[in-house]
Amino acid sequence: MWRLSVLIAALALTLPGSATAQRRDSLSIPLQRRVRVLVTGRRPPDEIIGRFAGSDSASVYVLDRSSDTLVVPWTMVRELDVDTRRLSRTQAFWRGARVGAVVSGAISAAGIAYAIYYDTHDKCYDCFIPVSVLVVPAGVAFTITGTIVGGLIGLPLAFRWEPVWPD
Repeated sequence: MWRLSVLIAALALTLPGSATAQRRDSLSIPLQRRVRVLVTGRRPPDEIIGRFAGSDSASVYVLDRSSDTLVVPWTMVRELDVDTRRLSRTQAFWRGARVGAVVSGAISAAGIAYAIYYDTHDKCYDCFIPVSVLVVPAGVAFTITGTIVGGLIGLPLAFRWEPVWPD
């Protein structure tokens, strides 16, 4: 008899129903938090990004950029994600800047090395000034620019999406 009751309890927990709806009601997302709702059965875009305005057993409410409230039924929700900060903006900038400096510095070093090779192997017969005199400042400027661009590209990488529903 007790085996039958355990089986019934296990089946009741696996079947969707009021327990799932109650869990949807009690999402631990603060209001106005940035969320991404991945939806099914919709033409592209299949994601809605906005501020969390609440949820109930039937729908999720999201404020979009124009402050309109979008009502998304739970039957269409594939995944609900919250935007969390992984790094501070300063850390994200310098992380991207390091990558940009390495990449642009390697390209500049290759260009400068070739310019020095060009100057030292008498390939510039009619040159008024050596090519490396022009290439070295351009390489430094390219490295600085690559560092700044890498840092700016690294800024959005400070955030990532953490799934909230389904767990």
